Amino acid sequence: ILPEVTSNWTPFFEILSSLILLVLFAPVVIVKSWGAQAIEKGSDYEAIRNELEQFRTPVGGILYWPDSIMPHSTAGVIGLVRGFRYLLISKKLLKALSNEELRAVIAHEAEHIRRHHLFYYLIAVTGLLGFFALAGNVNFLLVFTEISQVPGLILGVSAIISVLLFVRFGIGFLSQNFERQADCHSFERFGI
Repeated sequence: ILPEVTSNWTPFFEILSSLILLVLFAPVVIVKSWGAQAIEKGSDYEAIRNELEQFRTPVGGILYWPDSIMPHSTAGVIGLVRGFRYLLISKKLLKALSNEELRAVIAHEAEHIRRHHLFYYLIAVTGLLGFFALAGNVNFLLVFTEISQVPGLILGVSAIISVLLFVRFGIGFLSQNFERQADCHSFERFGI
């Protein structure tokens, strides 16, 4: 849809439109491709819905986490935007929890939504991609000006090391703190 004449704004438009598509449609595509099914209406569904509504954290759907994807007892939230956000909970976890424990788990997940934790993950990953783009431009500039040329092997190894460090220290740091915040909220609400 872009005109044939490109400008300096073309890469920014492409990145921005890609991020918008990722944020809006990736959760829908993931949930559909996993074959996640909606939780049947009943006491569990009502407890989950009430807990989410109490904290003004609406979701587009409350779904079972498919056992084929995650065979463990777990719950999670996927998606940044209201209508494209889903709460997933495994059948094993749902069966194992009492009503109060279920509400505590949902309070934990609602806190992730309320504090916009997924948005911060998006910013972190976008920053990593920006870092790689900057590194690629610097290398291109060095080659173009014939100042220096970095061998491909060094670039590849440094990219792998960068990703590992980013996941371990960047995402690891965010994840630990986000989980602690959500756990504290659940503990304040229910003491469990």
